[in-house]
Amino acid sequence: IVEFYTYEENYQAESVVWSGTTPAHVVFLENVPHPQGKPVEVTRLVLADENDNAISIISGFVVRRLHLEMRYTEIPGEWALASEEEKIALEAEFEDIENQWPRAPSEKVEVSISPSYQENSSGATLNYSVKVWNTGDFTDTYDLTVSDTLV
Repeated sequence: IVEFYTYEENYQAESVVWSGTTPAHVVFLENVPHPQGKPVEVTRLVLADENDNAISIISGFVVRRLHLEMRYTEIPGEWALASEEEKIALEAEFEDIENQWPRAPSEKVEVSISPSYQENSSGATLNYSVKVWNTGDFTDTYDLTVSDTLV
């Protein structure tokens, strides 16, 4: 089952994408549109029993601003070859992206190193200030590595 949620984790709908006996191995490669024709925000691929009760969440996906931005830049390239019907769908998708953008989560990390360059004699101590801050919506992990280059 593919379950669809809003960014606020409100359940919207689901699609049964496969049913049968539990196989030993599964590869799932299928685009599953939102059953209500809405833009996809959050999805989960759920393994369920015969009564559609969730057993396990296999995978999940959140449409972020990066995904919306990539799709937004792809649409004009598809426009030239699109039929009239496809152009209507592309226009609707364009509008959906613009409406979804303010609520879509983003990941962004900014780094500032000061000063950007220093000279000193061999064996002297150089001091730098490194600031890392998260300006997105997700918790990030940072690794800071210090190295030395002899000139």
